[in-house]
Amino acid sequence: MQFRKIADGSRRLFKALLIAAGGATVSLCATVDATPSTNRVAIGQQDDHAQGAVPRLNARYGQLPLAFEMNQGQTDARVDFLARGPGYGLFLTPGGALLSLLQAPNKSSTSVRAAAATAAATDAERTVPPATTTVVGMNLVGSNPHTAATGLAPLSGATNYLIGNDAGKWHTGIRNYSKIRYAAVYPGIDLVYYGNQQQLEYDFVVAPGADPSAIQLDFAGVDKVSVDAEGNLLLATAAGNVIQHKPVIYQTIGDQRRIVEGAYVVHGKRAAFQVADYDKTRTLTIDPTLAYLSYLGDSSPNEAFAMAVEADGSMYVAGYATSSAFPVVGAYQPKPAGGVDAFVTKISADGSSLAYSTFLGGSGDDHIFHLAVDTQGHAYVVGNTSSANFPTTSGVVQHDYAGGVLNTKQDLIDHGDGFVVKLSADGGSLIYATYLGGSGDDIAYGLAIDSAGNAYVTGETTSTDFPTRPGAYQPKPGVLNVVNNATNAAEVFVAKLSPDASALLYSTYLGVDADQAGYSIAVDAGGNAYVAGYTASSNFPTIAGAVQPAIGHTGANNGFVSKLNPAGSGLVYSTYLGDSLDAINSIALDAGGNAYVAGVSRSQHFPTTPGAYQTTHPNYLSATSAFVSKINAAGNKLIYSTYFHGSGNYADAGSGPTTGNPAASNVVLVDANGNAYLVGAAGSNGNPNLPVTPDAYQTTFGNGGNDPFVAEFNPSGSGLIYASYFGGNGGGRPWGAALAASGALYVAGSTAATNLSTTANAYQKKSPGTVSNYGVWSFVSEFIFPPAAGYTVGGSVSGLSVGSSVTLGLNGMAQTVPVGANGSFVFPAPLPDGSAYTATISAQPSGSPTQTCSVSNAGGSIAEANVTNIAVTCATAVANYTVGGSVNGLSGSGLVLSLNGGAQTLPVSAAGTFVFPIALANGAAYAVSVAMQPQSPAQSCTVSNGSGTLAGANVTNVAVTCATAPLTYIVTPSAGANGSISPPGAQTVAANTTATFAVVANNGYAATVGGTCGGVLNGTVYTTNPVTTNCTVAASFSAIARVSTTTTLTATPNPIQIGQPLTLLATVTASAPSPVSFMRALFAATSAAAAPTGTVTFKNGNTVVGSAVLSANGQAALTLSNLQTGTYSFTAVYSGDANDSASVSAAPVSVSVNPASSTLAVPAPAGTVWSWLAMCFGFVGIAAALRRRSV
Repeated sequence: MQFRKIADGSRRLFKALLIAAGGATVSLCATVDATPSTNRVAIGQQDDHAQGAVPRLNARYGQLPLAFEMNQGQTDARVDFLARGPGYGLFLTPGGALLSLLQAPNKSSTSVRAAAATAAATDAERTVPPATTTVVGMNLVGSNPHTAATGLAPLSGATNYLIGNDAGKWHTGIRNYSKIRYAAVYPGIDLVYYGNQQQLEYDFVVAPGADPSAIQLDFAGVDKVSVDAEGNLLLATAAGNVIQHKPVIYQTIGDQRRIVEGAYVVHGKRAAFQVADYDKTRTLTIDPTLAYLSYLGDSSPNEAFAMAVEADGSMYVAGYATSSAFPVVGAYQPKPAGGVDAFVTKISADGSSLAYSTFLGGSGDDHIFHLAVDTQGHAYVVGNTSSANFPTTSGVVQHDYAGGVLNTKQDLIDHGDGFVVKLSADGGSLIYATYLGGSGDDIAYGLAIDSAGNAYVTGETTSTDFPTRPGAYQPKPGVLNVVNNATNAAEVFVAKLSPDASALLYSTYLGVDADQAGYSIAVDAGGNAYVAGYTASSNFPTIAGAVQPAIGHTGANNGFVSKLNPAGSGLVYSTYLGDSLDAINSIALDAGGNAYVAGVSRSQHFPTTPGAYQTTHPNYLSATSAFVSKINAAGNKLIYSTYFHGSGNYADAGSGPTTGNPAASNVVLVDANGNAYLVGAAGSNGNPNLPVTPDAYQTTFGNGGNDPFVAEFNPSGSGLIYASYFGGNGGGRPWGAALAASGALYVAGSTAATNLSTTANAYQKKSPGTVSNYGVWSFVSEFIFPPAAGYTVGGSVSGLSVGSSVTLGLNGMAQTVPVGANGSFVFPAPLPDGSAYTATISAQPSGSPTQTCSVSNAGGSIAEANVTNIAVTCATAVANYTVGGSVNGLSGSGLVLSLNGGAQTLPVSAAGTFVFPIALANGAAYAVSVAMQPQSPAQSCTVSNGSGTLAGANVTNVAVTCATAPLTYIVTPSAGANGSISPPGAQTVAANTTATFAVVANNGYAATVGGTCGGVLNGTVYTTNPVTTNCTVAASFSAIARVSTTTTLTATPNPIQIGQPLTLLATVTASAPSPVSFMRALFAATSAAAAPTGTVTFKNGNTVVGSAVLSANGQAALTLSNLQTGTYSFTAVYSGDANDSASVSAAPVSVSVNPASSTLAVPAPAGTVWSWLAMCFGFVGIAAALRRRSV
């Protein structure tokens, strides 16, 4: 939108694009004219005669059409096409359509945890009021069940669904159409769905001679169907009324439409069309229009929370959207079916088409809170998910869901794990995706990407087992309250992921004994991470000499800013920023490492600086104020700090249950000139009366709850360059913003306004709702700031040695200029009148002799003239010498060298020479060591010639040698009960080699081996396949089904006399086989070996007297000699074998051993004694045989 012309002739443009979750703006919250018209009223169109010339919107925006997705498996197979928009989902089937209507309670708009700065909220969360769903079905009674759907007017771009952790079930490259035709739904009647002014419409096209009375509509999921006094069809539902306006019925004759009178006819829950006489030789069109009139509140289930811009102006918008899950007719669900999914949408630079729209999530709720884009067009997003099947990729730091504790605050997005995702340039696949969290609740709020593709993430966690790294600044949590989750006590986390997310380069907690959260993160060229958020802890870690080392005097919530070194092992600086109720929502850096932070304050004594734009907050008791502060690179000075609020009691965070009216800043950005841009919202309960500039796009409050605002501050923070509202008559809130290389400012968020200005030829000219009945949809806006007339800053250099050069910086590192000779210099970019400037030495002279330069007349403010009096004086410095050397063999990333125990650190990204930046005095000792070893791949670096004393020359011979460790993987074994595996511990195995384990089952059990390694079990030896990644070997043991047995025992002879041998005979027989063993017996029918095998143990009472092996006939015998007199009780115990179970003889066999009998020795003839004995024993044998036969 072009702004009003101001005195100096400069212009600023504002462009607005309304989008739904997938990038298409569709509304069921709007009414349309009952008669066809091509001159529908534009949103917010104003009468030029009444109000003078009104700025107009740039025509290239607001032109995204209604999109119908072809169903390629992303929803139920009964659906042919689906569409979605704010507050609804639409599913088209051959038999009609299903409308899923989403209703949110009338609550204040979604908010960031900046509510921590309000009086009533000590623990603020980004909240989403729970939505409910009502489903209405429109069934075509008696229609053709075989009608086919055809997509017409294809749209550019595609939709992708990366839902769940099974990539085989993802759906990518789905085509979108602006019109769908069902042919011959009734004889001679087609049904066409389309968008008109981005409202859903459908036409029954009646061919000549066809009968429109055949059309019968049956509505399911409604309480009542009726016709109102204006002829509209009212469908009463639990969520409100769905209107079908009185049908527009017409015939086209030439280029003219001839209206045919008609009306609805209702019978119960069915409706038909009554059509007056018409020319039956021509086509007739019946055109109802749907409008969902329930109050949706200003907490829509579709919101844009983040955005980024590519160099070519292409925009990326991310947030969350309703699921594509197929709804249930008649259900009134407590939340949308399938929860909500995160989305990332890429929009063309001209705002007219989608490059892609990708949905990302699982079976739970998934939300994106920050977005970044690299130079290759890869979108990175972070957020929170409660989905245990969120899509992750292999080899990442956390493939599996760690869980979360659902607390009593049901409307909070804080249940589950954080996530980090990198999308392909076309949005259709995952470069990587990983969870990031522990067993508590974890949310990733902030994200930054460095030039190497490392991702820096911050957020909050209640997990005591959040994944950290050894050597991190705080690897263990402070006192986390994870029992009483109603308090939501949390700690900040900061993590750095490698470019492929395979490793946490560092990960640390930050905080101790109270609630705190990290909302925003930035990274400088040296790899230092700057984290900002809020804390309620009076023991938050700070550094002595910081801007504010102690919490504000009231001891309540304060903002914080912490700068971590590149290794994540220590704080460069850390400071509070606040007084009583304050939070920082955003942080940005300039080239000099100065940090710009913005947020919300309800403090009387928030730290401001003299000369800043607003230094006091008179209404702190009833309202809050936005603020922006600039902190120097060392973290020990506020360069400037200012409130930003309106007059009276009109400033509040707008993010919690407080009084007053908000001025809350959600985003801060900084340009190359050091101008800070503040983006936020103001209003809530009245006119905030924010200060605006004369050239503002919108100078007055829109009276719609919260109005978004943009404010641009000059480099000194002493004045506004530009400030404007850009809201309407409905609430709005910007969540994300980005600065393009062109200087354009892009803002994304949510709005319920119905009077946003668009152009006369914009695609969507009509509001999707009314002031009293409105929904919330996402928006993208672009402000264009053409360069303003300015003045140069320069001066002169003296004393510089011949051959040397010095680099000067302006306003930090916003501008630099190298100077190689004495004389005048000028910084390249002019500054606007009134801008503050400060010149510094960015790099001291190079060359010999060593010199040091200083600046006088270094700062001031532009006063309608070029600055020419900055004086740079150079002098030969005391001899100082540098320490450096060479690095060889480096192939990994993340190597950090240390000089003198961390006095200086130096990240090294490639093999070659290195020099520590700060020279040391002659005679000083030096010692170089490795502070952090490289990763990806992992290497070990050693230092030689690393220590000594400076002796009148630079040190150049320090040698750092790096070697890559052989690639190995971990094989982890495990064994279930009833067996063992050895070796039992994890084994380190060289890549593409195998690991061997002994797997032994207990008696009666069989072993099986699984796991992810794969391999072969040969007997008791298991050999894995060649190992190519970390994997597992899992042994399990199952009982073998065995046949029951019966063991009998005999003792012969019985009784016996002392000295006489006794034979114990055990007979083991198998019982009738079970069905399993019976089948085994059938298959083994050809085998003669059916008798049990194994060993029988013989006992006298509990004393083992011997054992014997079963013979082929199932018997085992044991002969006992030298038994003493007495009575014995013998049993036989069969131990079982692989097929037969153990058994014990039933009753003990009692044997008596008697004393020897007294006999008279009678001589006998030779040979007669043994004959007599043989005969006696023969008789005994015969008697025994007869006894067995009688038995």
